[in-house]
Amino acid sequence: DVKAGKATIDQYRNTSKLIARGFGRVNLNFKETYFLSASVRNEGSSKFGANNKWGTFPAVSGSAILSNLFDLPGINFLKVKIGYGVTGNIPNDSYLSQFLYAPGSPFLVNGSFIPGYGPNINANPNLKWERKSEINYGLEFRALDSRLTGTVEYYTRTTKDLIFLVAVPQPPNLAASTNANVGSFQNSGIEAALNYAVIQGSNFSWNTGINFATLTTKFLQWNHAYVASTFKQYADVGSPGQNSTYQIRVDEGKPVGQIWTLKYQGVNPDGTWKFQDVNGDGVIDDNDRVVVGNGLPKVTFGFINTFRYGKWDLNFLLRGATGHKIINQYRTFYESPQSITSYNLVKTSKDWSNLLDASKFNDVYVEKGDFVKLDNLTLGYNVLLPTGSKISRLRIYGSGQNLFTITKYKGIDPEVRWADPEDTSPTSANPLSPGIERRGTWARTKTFTLGLNLAF
Repeated sequence: DVKAGKATIDQYRNTSKLIARGFGRVNLNFKETYFLSASVRNEGSSKFGANNKWGTFPAVSGSAILSNLFDLPGINFLKVKIGYGVTGNIPNDSYLSQFLYAPGSPFLVNGSFIPGYGPNINANPNLKWERKSEINYGLEFRALDSRLTGTVEYYTRTTKDLIFLVAVPQPPNLAASTNANVGSFQNSGIEAALNYAVIQGSNFSWNTGINFATLTTKFLQWNHAYVASTFKQYADVGSPGQNSTYQIRVDEGKPVGQIWTLKYQGVNPDGTWKFQDVNGDGVIDDNDRVVVGNGLPKVTFGFINTFRYGKWDLNFLLRGATGHKIINQYRTFYESPQSITSYNLVKTSKDWSNLLDASKFNDVYVEKGDFVKLDNLTLGYNVLLPTGSKISRLRIYGSGQNLFTITKYKGIDPEVRWADPEDTSPTSANPLSPGIERRGTWARTKTFTLGLNLAF
């Protein structure tokens, strides 16, 4: 089939080495009340530049059980804690720091065409680890005869030396791109989990729990002036017809995930788009784009309940997020009547019958992504077995996943898009361009399971 031109052959080879050169840890315990832990590790990876292959990552944490020191009415256990640590991130691909060639145009040698290769990515001997440092403060508690338990933590997480494939000027560079450590950003928020044994009877019990997390983000700075002047726009809408139309803007000191676009004002009498002239210069261009939302949620949450009645048990989990926006690319491309020549027109709340213009990305296609999902529902029954049975336990259960979603989002799935898989910098989904539902998104399936648990 290869000789007949009906099949193709590809090959790919990748090698890398990771070495843990040293690790040390110290744990201290004083009177089962005060605790201190410290560790440090040193690792090296061949994926980084010759000058920065090694990284050192320390961590330290401390805690104290206050309930051992004070009489706290209604509180069975109370611990406060603080921790700080640094971790390193290794990119997926090898050779990012090395000078790479790529196939180019063939050239003629002695009457035969020889494949040509040319510079593709510049070497960067200073490419180093991405480093994530985090400090958190928290407490753990048990109260009401340990029926109420919970943890609450506040964290600040700073990621430095992000590895991105950046465009560089030619000359002095031989290639137009270099993998470099280009910037840093920060996340902070509260993470909490509470569990309560509502009813604990001999024949009926009910346990419930909630967890939630808040998120605040900020892009801190670019490492290089050249990058700062050019790397502000991300996530090209793409073809057909919307190349070089970027959806996400990154600014120093601003939140990560800013959705940046024109504001819809209606349709002109001639059937063309009407957008807001923000700067009042009479021309609609990128200077009229504004931030219309953020692709990252302000709050994520979960709500779990477990019921037991006799031999029956029921468990369900609700999960959701709020405060985020999603760019609906299905609408972006397929809502304009101009697209009917090659695509099916999607259902819409807008009347585009007088729109003669081609599809153009604007804030109409930026929707609230708030949602609540029933992630899991399980109903089980424990069969009463006769004395002396070889089977010690038999449970029959039925389970369903992704059973329903409550949302006003019109797209395929309101789930948070933490990164853009089509905006690769250099080789994985870009975390600086969240909040985009690309046209490759497929509907999530509902799953139903019927099963048995056996113990012998």
